[in-house]
Amino acid sequence: MVFNKRLYSKHLYRVKYVPPKHMDLSKLETGESGIVKSLQPHQLSVKLSEMGLLPGRKITVLFKAPFGDPIAIDVGGYVLSLRRSEAQIITLMD
Repeated sequence: MVFNKRLYSKHLYRVKYVPPKHMDLSKLETGESGIVKSLQPHQLSVKLSEMGLLPGRKITVLFKAPFGDPIAIDVGGYVLSLRRSEAQIITLMD
């Protein structure tokens, strides 16, 4: 475990290191765009990459259902609909 050390009023405290959170596709709102960074290991990863969700590809959220499931995205000129759980495995660049 990695710790950052900070000095406050002559006392040394250890502050737990919190890595930056990764942005996934499910967190984008309607109209927002992102660039695919990677696909997390999942049984659908190969299928999603075959459908064009490759690292470096720009995607745009076209529509989100009222409860956030499903999500319609634009991938290279065609519309792809994903469940929220499937969208969570797609990591976007920060």
